[in-house]
Order: sequence, then C-alpha cells, then structure tokens
Amino acid sequence: KFRKEYQMHPAYTLESPMDVAALFMVAVAKSDGDMTKGQKDKILSLFASEFKLNEAKSSELLGASVHIFGRGDDVLDSPSRVLSRTMDSFSAQQVSSVLSMLEDVANVEGEPSDSQKKLIKKILIAMPKARD
Repeated sequence: KFRKEYQMHPAYTLESPMDVAALFMVAVAKSDGDMTKGQKDKILSLFASEFKLNEAKSSELLGASVHIFGRGDDVLDSPSRVLSRTMDSFSAQQVSSVLSMLEDVANVEGEPSDSQKKLIKKILIAMPKARD
C-alpha cells in the first residue's frame, strides 16, 4: 500500500478542498502554457479573498500548486482523480465557489481559450454534485 501511495502522482493525494481548488486554478491558468502575470495576480488575490490567506501563505500555496501541477498531464487528463480524496469534503457552496474562481482565472486575459473551457467543463463534471 505504501509503495503504491509513494508512486502515485502528488496531485492524486491531495486531501484538502483548498489544495484541490488551488491546483485547479493553476491548471486553468497553465492549460495554454505558462501562467501570465495577470493570472498569477488573480490567483493570489483569490487565495487572499476566498481562502483568507495572508500574502506569505498565498505565495506558498501558489508555489506548492505550481510544483504539484508539474507538466500538468496528470491534472489536465484526470480531474476526477485529483478530487478522489476530497469528494466528501466539499460542500455545495465550496463547489460553486471553486467553479466561480476557475471562471475568474480563465477570464483574466479576456475570453477563455478553448483549452480553458474544456478543462473547466471536465472539472465541473468531476466535482461532487450538490447534496442536501
């Protein structure tokens, strides 16, 4: 079990909805290649406003998310696997908040690109459905 866990991509071992949301924001920003300064600033401002993180913690979360994203294939190809450990941890309000933040990041440079739209749709499909 340990070996399997050890060999698993770090994106698939995230256990906090905040970490998953941060990784998805980075994925949307980097889905067309490099993250722009505008996207980076938007993500940092969302970390501050939505996650209530100070500047240092926001930068730390962004750095960790970029590192975990790596080349991105694992995240871009399988958002459902990224969500696997946090499915039961997301409230309906958090799901809606994450999707709203992804849209904000996608809209930084104007109209979202096709790859951003496709990724957000994949994430939307993978996200836990609202439960009452």
